Amino acid sequence: MRDYSIHSWFGFELPLEERAKLIKEAGFTSMMLWWSDEHQHLGTVKVKEEHPGIIRKLGLRIENVHLPFSCSNGIWLDNLEGDDTMAIYSKCIEDCKRHGFPVAVMHPNRSIDPPPVNSLGLDRFRQLAETAIKADVVLALENVSKWHYTEKILNNVDSPGLGFCYDSGHDLLYSDKQYELPVKFSDRLVAVHLHDNMMDKDEHRLPIEGMINLHALVDAIVESGYQGPLSLEVANPKPGEEPLSYLKRAYGIATVLEKLRNYEY
Repeated sequence: MRDYSIHSWFGFELPLEERAKLIKEAGFTSMMLWWSDEHQHLGTVKVKEEHPGIIRKLGLRIENVHLPFSCSNGIWLDNLEGDDTMAIYSKCIEDCKRHGFPVAVMHPNRSIDPPPVNSLGLDRFRQLAETAIKADVVLALENVSKWHYTEKILNNVDSPGLGFCYDSGHDLLYSDKQYELPVKFSDRLVAVHLHDNMMDKDEHRLPIEGMINLHALVDAIVESGYQGPLSLEVANPKPGEEPLSYLKRAYGIATVLEKLRNYEY
């Protein structure tokens, strides 16, 4: 049976325990977590180390955690900022081991003008991949605005500790040819972030409320051979919509995506 997952932050500022209860009530079986001390509204519990226990007590599985991205450009810098960035991500991987998170999602860069890809940064990703292997974790790089960074890293760092997280909303916004990345990196695909937009900004709509071609999206996931959870990274409810209503709509879309796998068209 397919596992359906959603990010713990879905657009409503509620205590994490209340959000997790609603997520379970809507039908989801697992969650994705934000793992950082920044952007506290994404957790609404001051100590993130409390989150895993709250979620697992309710019988929900933690599919993966999203690592901080504000510091990601530091990976490519040969200075103290770069060293600090490595320390942050190394600590996050150790946290994953401690709390039993199988996958940690990471942005390889941020902003429209990041430092260029360089040998130092690639070496650092090799180091992080080794740290991940020892921690029994896969570090999954996401396709973001400069998606070719992820491509260059995966092509140059051949390690089971380094995988790929396909983000459909980012693909729609930034890729030259949409829906190719899941197949291109099918052997590294360990997570998906499914959401939609109108191709002008990163809106995190449900995958039916924007410009995504659902058949092409599902075809790409099927062709990739990905068997993991169908995971929604959505946070764009309708004005005045109640949290449970939004979550039920999201769950319905997730099940539709699964049904499309066997639909002949």
